[in-house]
Amino acid sequence: MNSIFCVVVFCGLIYSAESCKPAPFITADPCVNVKCPNGKICSAITDYYCDQIFCRHLAICSATPVTTIDACREHNPCKPGSHCVTVPDQCPNNGTLCTFKPQCNVRNRPGKCPDSGSAARTSCDRTCSPKSTNDATCPTGRKCCFLASDHENFCLSVRR
Repeated sequence: MNSIFCVVVFCGLIYSAESCKPAPFITADPCVNVKCPNGKICSAITDYYCDQIFCRHLAICSATPVTTIDACREHNPCKPGSHCVTVPDQCPNNGTLCTFKPQCNVRNRPGKCPDSGSAARTSCDRTCSPKSTNDATCPTGRKCCFLASDHENFCLSVRR
């Protein structure tokens, strides 16, 4: 059974597309003004991004407390070589309601990671799975690559 999660978006840490620098943000609990239906409880999470904007605070109404959005929890298994990831289904820039859906992404995308010693990253490059072969959590056109300078994996543009 496919699950779609509804969330309320709260003004959080937002990055400008031009500069990739954080904009001013409000550090209040996004659940303060949320009334969840039918005895559900509100949980605040910050681990997802919506519409290419990172680190928004999200309020999620669910039967049990949640710390992450997992639309894949009740999703049918993906084909071999693919991995289920949670992606925005609808997330209007000017609205407050986001819905998420499961999506199967290929684990190993074509192309090569940039040379670890010379690769540069920006604040807009997401961290990814410690397993460098799992590209499924990265946006399209990027691979999960280890950067020796940061001792961490990031979603970086591939070289052909």
